[in-house]
Amino acid sequence: MKSYDTIILGGGLAGLSCADELLRNKKNHKVLLLEKNNYLGGLSATFKWKDFLFDLAPHRWFTKNEELESWIKELMADELISVKKYTPMYQFGKLYHYPIKITDVLKKVGVLSSFIMFFSYMQAKVINLISDKKVITMEDAYINRFGKVLYQWFNVEYNEKLWGKGGCKNMSADFVDQRVKNLSLISVFKNALGLNTEKIISLVDSFMFPKKGIGRISENLKKRITENNGEIILGIKIQKIQKDNGYIIKTSKGDFTTTNLISSIPIDSLIGLIDLTDREIIKETKKLNYINQKIVILFIDRPKLTDFTWVYVHPSKIKFFRFLETNNWSKEMSPKGKTSFVFEYPYQKNDEIDKMTDKKLISLTINDFKKYFVPRIKNQDILKTSVFYVDKAYPKYDLDYLGSLTKIKEYLKQNYPNLQIVGRNGMFRYNNMDHSVYTGILAARNIIEGKNIYDLNNVNNEAEYLEEKKI
Repeated sequence: MKSYDTIILGGGLAGLSCADELLRNKKNHKVLLLEKNNYLGGLSATFKWKDFLFDLAPHRWFTKNEELESWIKELMADELISVKKYTPMYQFGKLYHYPIKITDVLKKVGVLSSFIMFFSYMQAKVINLISDKKVITMEDAYINRFGKVLYQWFNVEYNEKLWGKGGCKNMSADFVDQRVKNLSLISVFKNALGLNTEKIISLVDSFMFPKKGIGRISENLKKRITENNGEIILGIKIQKIQKDNGYIIKTSKGDFTTTNLISSIPIDSLIGLIDLTDREIIKETKKLNYINQKIVILFIDRPKLTDFTWVYVHPSKIKFFRFLETNNWSKEMSPKGKTSFVFEYPYQKNDEIDKMTDKKLISLTINDFKKYFVPRIKNQDILKTSVFYVDKAYPKYDLDYLGSLTKIKEYLKQNYPNLQIVGRNGMFRYNNMDHSVYTGILAARNIIEGKNIYDLNNVNNEAEYLEEKKI
């Protein structure tokens, strides 16, 4: 049985950045990273078909953390390019700027509708002042920030597609508080008129991206890890985790022991692997839910067809909720004169998308894409189609998630010393890429320091909107 100082479960960006930080700063520290897939990067991986490169979703690099900005530039060097961000919302047969621009809305919905929208917002503010109603659901939070009319226009259908039946009514307000922060309709107006006292100069209009795909971040981390004598095993199945003066990790490729354990795998999967007899915790774990995804790729024998980086697709009659054109991220992702598109379909067990065959899903994708977005594409222009399945793509903040998650985290903290959970699914927290990386880095620093001086739960607690750019 081989022994390591630290074993990391999961080879997404959180796990990789943790291994990298440890090996670069703690001499002779033995690190093993275990990944069930035959590739690294998790959701942030890049795949190849012939001369095409493609990502499974619009994963970009943007951070307000200066340390992380330096970190990515050192890791990626001249591989990073700046990409202009054009990510409209498609609703009512039109494309609306996202994040919302008042001039854009005024032009497309008209003065009367805009007045109704603003009156609805003021009405929500008055009701909020005179009543003691608590903001509990995502619906409550959106109406409180933007008014009922704007909420009904731009939130109801989209969130029903993403989160399932009931949409915003069955989701916790925590999601809005985490993703939207202090953004509201009044702040959008103030920013448009130059009246914002918080020195917001704009909403973010560009981001950094590796010219050969987001998976290059994982590939460069792997290179640094192996150069510093770290070990990585792919295609491995973890069978059980036992406590024994540390941890014994039983796997399909042998058993390993460690003092420190880092987990970036889904928290319910972790609970299912450890020696757990507490029935209450097992019960609470079953209350945590995820959204899965089917990803459809179209490889097109045509040059760039749109200007979209990605598009949020709201109408319920169109089943994909977002799509991107790869060439608008980097020209090096496709052969010359060709392009590709990626379409995302969220689903839950036994729903319409889950039951749909790949053949029918591809046909639906092509028909809707041609009907609503690019009618000039012909069937003979499509070189190939592929469908990818992404399990547990999004942690679902339903109305009961927080109580269960708090109990699980407290139980792990009290009963499993030297175990840290990191990353989006590891923490069951809807982190951006930079936040996931930072949880991995801080977990490594806790090991280096010999005590938990960094609280990983404080990552992604900025009190401002993620897309704001300040002086």
